[in-house]
Amino acid sequence: MTNRESLEKTEGIIFEMQRWSLHDGDGIRSTIFMKGCPLRCKWCHNPESWRIKPEILFFKEKCTGCGKCAQICPTGAASQSGDKASFERSECIMCLECLNSCQSKALKLYGNKITAGELFQKIKRDSVFYRESGGGVTFSGGEPTMQPKFLDAMVRLCASAGIDTAIETCAYFEWEKLKDTIELIDFVFIDLKHMDNQAHKELTGAPNCGILKNIVRISDMNKKPVIRIPLMAGVNDGDNLRATLDFISKNVNAAGVELLPYHSFGESKYPALGLEYSHAFKTPSAQALQEGRELIKSFGLSVIDYK
Repeated sequence: MTNRESLEKTEGIIFEMQRWSLHDGDGIRSTIFMKGCPLRCKWCHNPESWRIKPEILFFKEKCTGCGKCAQICPTGAASQSGDKASFERSECIMCLECLNSCQSKALKLYGNKITAGELFQKIKRDSVFYRESGGGVTFSGGEPTMQPKFLDAMVRLCASAGIDTAIETCAYFEWEKLKDTIELIDFVFIDLKHMDNQAHKELTGAPNCGILKNIVRISDMNKKPVIRIPLMAGVNDGDNLRATLDFISKNVNAAGVELLPYHSFGESKYPALGLEYSHAFKTPSAQALQEGRELIKSFGLSVIDYK
């Protein structure tokens, strides 16, 4: 087997390929959302990305109570409860029969196994648009580095075709395992959630010391990353934002800083996954965002706005 064949046979799990994306790097891009994330950010709008496996989400509000899923389910994971179905995911064997029977789309699969070769063929279809617009492919998630072999295979296949690559990462990964892959990637977006180590751990489930080290390492590769800050009023603004910008200005050769205001678009996915969303975060006001952008400039950093 040649090295090319080995790369193409590498398997991964993605939950979406978003074509014609304009918010995840320069030009027209395809954004590949990969399954798996080491963090559990309390505000996460993609909780379906956390586990590295296909999952069925049950959106109860869409259920019409037809009962077809309960009739066809071989294990009783899908059952009828009053005028609505219920879904017990611990009993699910992923036969996917319920998906085919659900006309209201209350049941939806997130996560598909795919080889790097198969995904690369899909990506290549839009190569003319990447070339004409200065775009390419962005690997997002979840956290793409959770599937290191698949990520590496995709980056190398894209590079072989002259397709620009970018990654959106939380930078929480083992450097030695990913450094060669990061070196090959053309552009890096890094989410920096909080500067205080304990607060970061409480908000995301993990400390930030390794993240900060990796940000500096990526900068030292002359990647000039864009640092993205998911901004929440009263959580990581104010003094924390100043501390974050101070760290960036002193330690990172950054292309700029992008503020991403908190939104609650992903809340409906939590009950669909059998999870609770009990956190009350606030979106910064337009004035607070403008003040934040002015603060970025005061530290000698560029304001970036892809969104």
